[in-house]
Amino acid sequence: MHKHSIYKINKTVKKSSRKDKRNWINEQGKQAEEAERKGDIKELYNITRKLSQRKFRMNRLVKTKSATLLTQEEQLKRWEEHFSEIFNKDDYTAGSKQEMRTVKENNSKNENETEVNLDSPTKTEMKLALTHLKYGNAVGLDNINPEVLKVDPEITVEMLYPLLEKIWKEEKIPEEWEEGLIIKIPKKGELAN
Repeated sequence: MHKHSIYKINKTVKKSSRKDKRNWINEQGKQAEEAERKGDIKELYNITRKLSQRKFRMNRLVKTKSATLLTQEEQLKRWEEHFSEIFNKDDYTAGSKQEMRTVKENNSKNENETEVNLDSPTKTEMKLALTHLKYGNAVGLDNINPEVLKVDPEITVEMLYPLLEKIWKEEKIPEEWEEGLIIKIPKKGELAN
């Protein structure tokens, strides 16, 4: 083959490769838009990561507190332990308001005890809680952005108050509220801890 024909073939292959890459990127963009429309955060994250061409090891090593490496199954237990510590979650449920009142009455002799208001939250308290919501937080599984709730606190409170009052009276939280999405984000330094 001549140098000229090799050059032409090479040029054609590179041009075709660039075209294929553009088509692939456009397809990934469409899939990302669809995932965003459906609220599929995990898929959107995966597509974004692919498009950014950053390579992450999905299964990083995890160590115990004593710095020994864990198997995949042990890692799941360690994550559970880690988040239980972070969220101060006990192995038992707190019980009903009546049980808490009974405990409060039995312990009322303790002067260092903090008073806990067990009355239903008021609309004023809800408005105050809305003012404390931070901007820039990620949306939850419900796809509701905190900024949306803060736009008009009066309307937000009027919409949410009946729901929260019902939850308070029935002492039952919707199952969806007990779900969460946790994404491991690598930080600098020792990533196995």
